[in-house]
Amino acid sequence: MKKLIGLCLLFLIGCYSNSAYIAKHMQDIDRREKFILEHPLLPKEIKEIILAGKVISGMNKHEVIASIGEPLKIEKIYSTYYGMEEYVVVRWIYDQNYVVFRNGILIGSTYGSKRIHY
Repeated sequence: MKKLIGLCLLFLIGCYSNSAYIAKHMQDIDRREKFILEHPLLPKEIKEIILAGKVISGMNKHEVIASIGEPLKIEKIYSTYYGMEEYVVVRWIYDQNYVVFRNGILIGSTYGSKRIHY
């Protein structure tokens, strides 16, 4: 009897996990489609990338949010460029990935299978 109850609990947890995943996936699709409809002048390539939930260098912050959502954490990184010019890059942290912006433009990412280095 205890095994049966345990199996039922595991099944219910699995169903809940799947339904939460599906709900999140549907929210992602809705967010992407809404952004595309609100920005009809976007280049076709950018529209396709957003709809696919991917990012490429050159995207702005709004396009990245539309594509992959809000970050879990934001870090500002201060660096010196060849010992002369100080600049700031901003890294948005997601579950196991990050994207990096300079002046509001995506310059690097580990998001997805293709890595873009900055």
